[in-house]
Amino acid sequence: MKSENDDKKVFIIENIKKIINELKNEKKIHIIGGSSDGEFCFWEEYKLINNYYHVCDPSHMLKCLRNQLMNKDLILNNGKFSMENFLFEMKENQNLNNILSDDCVLVNDIMNEQLCLDLTDKEVINELKKSNNLTSRDLAEYLENIRLFFDSCRNDMEINKVVENLLKVRKFFLNWKKKKIPKILLIFINLIFYLNH
Repeated sequence: MKSENDDKKVFIIENIKKIINELKNEKKIHIIGGSSDGEFCFWEEYKLINNYYHVCDPSHMLKCLRNQLMNKDLILNNGKFSMENFLFEMKENQNLNNILSDDCVLVNDIMNEQLCLDLTDKEVINELKKSNNLTSRDLAEYLENIRLFFDSCRNDMEINKVVENLLKVRKFFLNWKKKKIPKILLIFINLIFYLNH
């Protein structure tokens, strides 16, 4: 049964196709990608538009990548990790407990950007890196890279530094064990490099 949301998706996709064609035919402008608020990021449907990448804004991307930890186990060098690693580390590490609130790990408000920023804070990452648990170190590396991605999308950074940071993030995800890569992040990074060349 078709839902109202399905109708909205079809309407948005058809309008984007129309705009792309009008710009290409009338203005000789080739559109390679676009961005929107997270609500309108229907990843699979946008693939239907040839040679077009659509991504959500960096704030929603950060939350989406944090949510990956809540929704499933991710696999990196030393095995699977998820929010369960945070819960374990918070029991074992008093410093982490002092730095991080339970709200950051047991997320009730998935739209709260500040919770993501707190979760990916340097102090938190450094505490995870000190862990004897290797999967917690993988978690630290993941958090460090998604925060580097987010920080690199801010307007107050020089373009050379942005490119350097995004290359690091891209390399991290391209080297991901068993290719368990959040694909939307790679699409976004590749789109940024395409636009900058």
